[in-house]
Amino acid sequence: MNSVGTPVSRIDGPIKVTGQAKYAADNAFPSMLHAVLVRSTVASGTVRAINARSAMSIPGAIAVYTHENASEELFGRTLPDLNRFSLGGWFPMTDPDIHFAGQVVAIVVATSLIAAREAAMAVRVEYDAEPVSLDLNDSNYVQPSFFFGEEMQVSVGAACNAVKAPHTVRAQFHTPVEHHHPMEPGATVADWQDGSLTLYDSTQGVDDTQVYVAAALGIPPDRVRVLSPYVGGGFGCKNQVWPHQAMAAFVSLRLKHPVKLVLSRADMTTSCGFRSENERGELKAVRHIATVPTSMVGHFFEPCGLNTLIMYPAPTGRLPGRTAFVQLGRPNI
Repeated sequence: MNSVGTPVSRIDGPIKVTGQAKYAADNAFPSMLHAVLVRSTVASGTVRAINARSAMSIPGAIAVYTHENASEELFGRTLPDLNRFSLGGWFPMTDPDIHFAGQVVAIVVATSLIAAREAAMAVRVEYDAEPVSLDLNDSNYVQPSFFFGEEMQVSVGAACNAVKAPHTVRAQFHTPVEHHHPMEPGATVADWQDGSLTLYDSTQGVDDTQVYVAAALGIPPDRVRVLSPYVGGGFGCKNQVWPHQAMAAFVSLRLKHPVKLVLSRADMTTSCGFRSENERGELKAVRHIATVPTSMVGHFFEPCGLNTLIMYPAPTGRLPGRTAFVQLGRPNI
């Protein structure tokens, strides 16, 4: 521990502050195409119809993929089960169902970013919307057992109400949703060459990204190379895998061009997780009732009760956690 208190220079510091660091979206190739996402404006229901004729009339527009043509023209098959990933096996544009506001309903590809954005705004989507409730108390709950390498339903010692103490503190807390907005948004550049894929990606998990994208594409992981030399902040949104990473790869494969897909700030609120709101209950001896949301199409939830075990160890405790399914995108940490 002799290094504690000793100034240490960051070896990449000069490169970053002088603008020489090359982030994912900085990669560009000849004949590169640009992809932009179209997101749902309702939180629950189904897509009744999608009209892309105006989008395809924009100069430079190359393709519009939706659930109506993606399986045949983009994915090339029915996607495999991705359940071992925290997405819960779900992938957008595989059916008309809407599970949360901001869900990807189309991906537009064009020869320039400006053309792709203009074409994306020209896509017309009609919905059959259904009622939505984001109230955690109105939702169906599950009581998860084992997650993040820890038991989620903890019971230690005597019943909490049997513990006598000179002072008792009762409090109820509600923390809001917090979205991840690092300086660098999520970005992927996909380039197929000679039967192998190179991804220039903004990720803190290159191995997970490699395995996930290979599984989605149905190819061996050794045919996917992920490069992420610099990450412009993460805040929790870049340590997991997300559909846009595989989408860029699919488009590059089908159109036989390098493809760049950079999430907009609006995309960042719905396409790469968020820190869940929490309704945190009362502390007696140690009693922490945690209610957190998860997506209708995923199984990741924030295990906030683990922090209580770390910060408030006690011989007596109850930590019954509840996870509510609501019409939101998949959270993370």
